[in-house]
Amino acid sequence: MKIYSFGVPKLLGILVLFFGLNQALKAQIFDTRLINASESGNYKTVDAMLRAGAKVDAKNSNGVTPLMLASENGHLKITQLLLKNGADVNLTPNYGKTTPLIAAVKKNHIEIIEL
Repeated sequence: MKIYSFGVPKLLGILVLFFGLNQALKAQIFDTRLINASESGNYKTVDAMLRAGAKVDAKNSNGVTPLMLASENGHLKITQLLLKNGADVNLTPNYGKTTPLIAAVKKNHIEIIEL
């Protein structure tokens, strides 16, 4: 039987099962949900994604991390949760040198600055 006779969807499914690519996809989904929840201020989702194994320092396509987004948007409890889970305060995005602290300073989020 020729491999291409399976069709692309079925072949991809076989590859996912065989090589464990489903774990990589699962991690990417968790990381994306963590990033989005950190930006929007959804504490419960941030907590759930961290517990599920999302990377605390996951980056979006611009190199922005959950901590940068939470700090910039003034989400104090999420910022604290990310720090408690080991978020790196020194990471910067792809387009500049704005750390989470600088992001908080620019938006005058005093409680986050004082952490």
